[in-house]
Amino acid sequence: MPFVHYDTQIKSRHAEKKISGVSLADANRELMTNVCKRSTQRWQKILLETGSVIRDKATYLRTGPPYALNEHDLQLIFEILEEDSTLMLDEISDILEDLTEKKPCISTLQSTITKRLNYSLKKGQTVDPRQSEEQRAEYARRVANLPSQYLVFLDEVGVNERDVVCTHLRAPVGQRGHRLRRKREGEHWTLCGAICEQGFLAGAVVEVGFDREEQRPALQYTCESESVSSASIDQDRMARLNG
Repeated sequence: MPFVHYDTQIKSRHAEKKISGVSLADANRELMTNVCKRSTQRWQKILLETGSVIRDKATYLRTGPPYALNEHDLQLIFEILEEDSTLMLDEISDILEDLTEKKPCISTLQSTITKRLNYSLKKGQTVDPRQSEEQRAEYARRVANLPSQYLVFLDEVGVNERDVVCTHLRAPVGQRGHRLRRKREGEHWTLCGAICEQGFLAGAVVEVGFDREEQRPALQYTCESESVSSASIDQDRMARLNG
């Protein structure tokens, strides 16, 4: 017999009538249904055992092969993703190995995150620190005393490797993930240049960030020098930087 969905009230009425001794034919005629005998017997049994004609899903016996990761592992994965939702699957696997001495394969980890945690992979929304009002005010304060003919700036030529690779994050299905806040310090290359009315005059590429005040005297000297007629960027280093 094909599966037929019955409302909870219909199930309760049929179970009560069977307990009261009403025949199945009379119950079907009175309730205008076509319920089979097996269904009424099952509803009656559940009602007598639990007080309800609907089973509690928590009491269901799990079928199929056992999970490779238990509930404790699942909680650890949830906490790991809450702390950093941009982690790659192999990075999550390494963290689990350090915490539990288990190293699940990538496919198992992907299936666990997708089906059991109900997480999906999304394109992360990035937030540049320069959008911060406090940092913009601090930048204006630092450059306010520079002569108007000089405009000294800092910009990343090659950004932090983590910022380039981690552009996606994981979040529950139907919810937006945390926005990715990029960092402006650490492992990146920095281009420092000086600009005046004649255009871009000089620049230098360094492997790490530096303080603007340390570079201002050298840039002023370069801009004031009459021998500088074009950009003096180290082309070899720029070529290596751009790959």
